[in-house]
Amino acid sequence: MRSGEQGDASRRQARTDDGRIVWIDFVRGSAIIALLVWHASAIPQLYHGIPAPVAVGWINEFLGPYRMPVLMFLSGILLPHSLTKSMGEFYGGKVRKLLWPYVVWAVILLASTGQLGFLFMPHEWIPVSYIWFLLFVFLYYCAAPLLTKIPPGVVPIVAIVVSIVIADRGFISKFVLFSAFFFLGAQFQSSVRLRAFISYRAVRWTTLLATLLLNLLPLPSSQLVSISVTLTGIATAVGWASEFYRCRWGSAAVEWVGRRSIVFYLAHYPLMLWVGAGLVAVGVDEPYVVVAVNFSVALMAGSILAYCSTTLPVRLLFELPRLKFSSLAQS
Repeated sequence: MRSGEQGDASRRQARTDDGRIVWIDFVRGSAIIALLVWHASAIPQLYHGIPAPVAVGWINEFLGPYRMPVLMFLSGILLPHSLTKSMGEFYGGKVRKLLWPYVVWAVILLASTGQLGFLFMPHEWIPVSYIWFLLFVFLYYCAAPLLTKIPPGVVPIVAIVVSIVIADRGFISKFVLFSAFFFLGAQFQSSVRLRAFISYRAVRWTTLLATLLLNLLPLPSSQLVSISVTLTGIATAVGWASEFYRCRWGSAAVEWVGRRSIVFYLAHYPLMLWVGAGLVAVGVDEPYVVVAVNFSVALMAGSILAYCSTTLPVRLLFELPRLKFSSLAQS
């Protein structure tokens, strides 16, 4: 690999004025939009028996191996910076920004589905429906400081091997596998050499070709094959986006969704539940119409919530504000 390319790998992580890496926001926003498309068809099918449109089904099938693993990988990228904070600030931040919204939206979802009785069944909280992702990220962050002495790469490799061995254990298997994606993201961000390798021209084209072939060829159904498909897809997205992505007016909206991804992620599911129930109530059950309305409402309402998410009381839906003890003491 040319030394110039290795040096470029660090410079390519272009940042906004507030320090955000722009390609990460774009890829995260794209993954969130893909998630909205998926649930816009899956929720009506699950709750109202409305079949998914064929074309939307094809899109969802193609993006299925990548949506959530990519989001988990990107979450891991933030870990090295988080670990530079004091342990009090580190864990306090994760409770305020991950555990708090998990509890809030678990209650909202259970209320929306008429299952508030589950509030008194602790085992039903691990995990709750679509917000499993938030709980997983919280637990990975909690474990991360205990794993800092382990050599780089060991945790993801062990997690992948264990997930293959226990592939039929449902929630546990998923938790172990997604830890590999999370800690791979952390390793990627920590290693300039790894970032340079993934963005190297030959590697980019190889992963892109492999991703296409793995989606086009008939493959045996196995956990190893599934993981291989996902990892090549992550490498392709990260390699090409980190190398070439520059913010343009046409992609700025996707970046904006990525910067406020937690709002869209948490709010869209209950919104689609309510919209679906309303459409069925008035006799609208044409699949393409239902998907279009679901997606549009989730995107528009999510945008309004995202715009208001820094002000009270909306902020409390997504983050527990930091308690300013000094101010309390002076009052």
